[in-house]
Amino acid sequence: RSFTAPTTNTPMSQIKVVYFMAGVLLGYVAFVAQESLFPVGAPDASSVIPKCPECPPTIPSVSECQTLLSSVVQKPCPECPKCAVHECAKCPTCPAPQKCPSCDSVIDRTATADRVGKLPVESQAPPPPAKQQQQQQQAEQKPETGLVVGGTSKDVRGGANVYFWSNICGSNIGILKRHPHFPSKPHYISTVKSLQSRYFSPDYAQRIFGYLFPPKTGQYVFGISSSQCSELHVSVDSNEANSRLVASVCKGKQLQKVKVDRFDLYPNQKSQPMTLHEGKKYYFDVVHKVGETTDFLQVHWSIDGGAFHAIENNDLGPYESPDDNHVLLRPSEEKPWLMEDLEGYEADYQDPRLSGFRLPLYFDDDVLKNALPSCSWNNPSAYKRTLKRYQAALSGMCPEPTVYPYDHTKLGTDKARRAAALMDTSRAKSIVTEYMNSLNEYLKGQGKSAVALEEIVRMEQVQVSGHTRVLVELDVRDGQSIKRVSRYVVTNGRSICDAANYQWRKKAMVHIVIPVLNQGAWVSHLLSNLKHVYDQTHDDMFNLILVDFGSKDIDIQAALENSGLKNYQLITLPGKFSRALGVQAGMDAVKNPDDIVFTCDLHLDIPPTLIEDIRKHTVKGKSGYNPLVIRLDCGAFPDSVQGLWELQGFGLFSMYKSDFDTIGGMNIKEFKYEWGGEDWEMFDRVIENAYECQRTRNYGFYHYHHSRTTMWGKKNPFLSISALPFDFNVKADLPLILAPCTDDANLIWYRGAAGAFRPQADQRYLVAFVDTRLRMVLNEGHPQSNQIFNPDRGMIKADRSNKCWNRAGGQVTLGQCSGAEAQFKFEGSIITAGNGQCVGVAVE
Repeated sequence: RSFTAPTTNTPMSQIKVVYFMAGVLLGYVAFVAQESLFPVGAPDASSVIPKCPECPPTIPSVSECQTLLSSVVQKPCPECPKCAVHECAKCPTCPAPQKCPSCDSVIDRTATADRVGKLPVESQAPPPPAKQQQQQQQAEQKPETGLVVGGTSKDVRGGANVYFWSNICGSNIGILKRHPHFPSKPHYISTVKSLQSRYFSPDYAQRIFGYLFPPKTGQYVFGISSSQCSELHVSVDSNEANSRLVASVCKGKQLQKVKVDRFDLYPNQKSQPMTLHEGKKYYFDVVHKVGETTDFLQVHWSIDGGAFHAIENNDLGPYESPDDNHVLLRPSEEKPWLMEDLEGYEADYQDPRLSGFRLPLYFDDDVLKNALPSCSWNNPSAYKRTLKRYQAALSGMCPEPTVYPYDHTKLGTDKARRAAALMDTSRAKSIVTEYMNSLNEYLKGQGKSAVALEEIVRMEQVQVSGHTRVLVELDVRDGQSIKRVSRYVVTNGRSICDAANYQWRKKAMVHIVIPVLNQGAWVSHLLSNLKHVYDQTHDDMFNLILVDFGSKDIDIQAALENSGLKNYQLITLPGKFSRALGVQAGMDAVKNPDDIVFTCDLHLDIPPTLIEDIRKHTVKGKSGYNPLVIRLDCGAFPDSVQGLWELQGFGLFSMYKSDFDTIGGMNIKEFKYEWGGEDWEMFDRVIENAYECQRTRNYGFYHYHHSRTTMWGKKNPFLSISALPFDFNVKADLPLILAPCTDDANLIWYRGAAGAFRPQADQRYLVAFVDTRLRMVLNEGHPQSNQIFNPDRGMIKADRSNKCWNRAGGQVTLGQCSGAEAQFKFEGSIITAGNGQCVGVAVE
């Protein structure tokens, strides 16, 4: 069922109105700074189209603001406890107390706050007029259903909203709550007709929320039962802010095992009695985290002491439109959720640079280049040559420097987790002393005052066959200012000189290129992340280039326009997703040969230091840069770091545009639709063309754990199984049948060990050849020859019998490997059979 947000009759929100009584004169007086909403003597408020106080000035009304943002909802005006004056809060997502304008007492506006999305700050520009007109036309074409974003203006009955998150490991709900997409940026969105579900899928989470409509007034007790951990939150009314935890499976760190239809194994599974009234609605929220085992979730209720029974479709109502495009454009929700502590996530990883990093004031390079004798850096390992395939990556041709001082990058004791190796302390200090003496001697000769060393910020030493290069970064006091010295020097162990041919450009534009397809939650996370980088650093010399292959889950152009980023580009490409094609399209969009291109991934946390590190280690005509990222373990997050440094990947790589052109860019001929290896092949050509590679361990740079199972446009795996009844189980001897591919029930398949095909519904079963037909059997005591099926050129072949799957009426048999009857394809997780049919299992 589809719901859309109406564009008319939108309730007012965020309007400050002060109500005064003076004798017999009653009227409304605007109390909003810089604008009047209702002049004295104006008509009744309900007949006026109000100005939207939080939207850009070109958006004339609340109605059009909702068309643009889908996030304006009604917010009641709290009342001052002393003088009964009503005060309409302007910002619904900033619950700080507001002083009453009449008596100066504090009005608590959190008690009446509804859940809403943030409105844009006033500095954000509105979309161009053409975009507004297009959005207005689209909104006018949508039927009004009575359901608005963030709450219902009418009591819509039937179903509830559900958010899904895939590829999130572990069963602890604390893991889910730490995920950057929780609670309001789901990977998939749908609705459910009952508060019990079973998706037969591991490593996922779901959040079901909406309204309960009690069938009669009485005493209600809620019960929850689930595999792994779950929580039920219920409000005392329709307001989400008043919801509280009433029942759960798992308590803190304690895992609890329960069974289907059992609500009495642990006291926390049942709520205390609650009085609910017929004719009223009550907000609820269910959170469920599934790990590696078979899953189920049940939320039942008992009325007036009766038996527990399922809460079904007619007793539910959706909270918002199930439109992922709208949800992912909405700013992240800031509702606090109770967080459980996690154990076992400790690392020496507390570099203080991130929180306070700003672009430094750099010392003039025209001065610094003359402070030392000039010389050249010639890396003896950088020369033209021919390599074997992947030799550069496998042979370690991108060495790490030794550093000073200690950089807090230790994650563990093995190679992939240890900190960067330390530079010899005495050697580092002697280079700094020599540099400062030479700099002050030069300044004195120029009639300028000496500078004083404030801090050794960082030094990076690279040694190649007796040749040594050092990046020297020092903060020095020049009069009243602190300035950053950042230069590459060459040393022979006795003296240092300025590497004139190997210096970085402080003002280089950095283009971040990322191909995307149907990864709306991650796109939203990226934009928020980069906006934070910009706000903290004030660095306006980076540009985001998103290459989209037809995403349907988010309006990327609208997301970019509302992101607050200063520089961005959107390139759209038709056809199947291809990382190589996408990266090359992004490179081609960069026209200035003196700009830097950074090929990037989507599933990252980018620290504020990274853009400057890219500039610092990318030297035109000389080197590319491979920043090392922490690949977080399954279930680990930035506030609970556990993982390893990604030492084998080269997908994160920067070079000047002219240098990328020199090496030939991406190999789109060989890796057009191949996944994996395109970065190693590109790195081969970097080394073959006499460039060197720099890499450093970057504090605060994280790659979130994910698998490729549902990446890059794969269909929603939860919808594919949702048509099955809750109590359905795979049984032995069920035949494989052909069914329309549009009927998704039980058409999802896994390929397990030894080529076994297993149904998503229950992976204990597998496909085997029994009595001329393919049937489901328990994986116990069956010959391996019946399990080895391999897709090959439009057929699924049984390796040991040299026979193939065939169509026989509406069922699947094993027969000859020739002719049209043998045309089966394993596409993602669907087995297609031509003519719009797919392979499934008979559902009883």
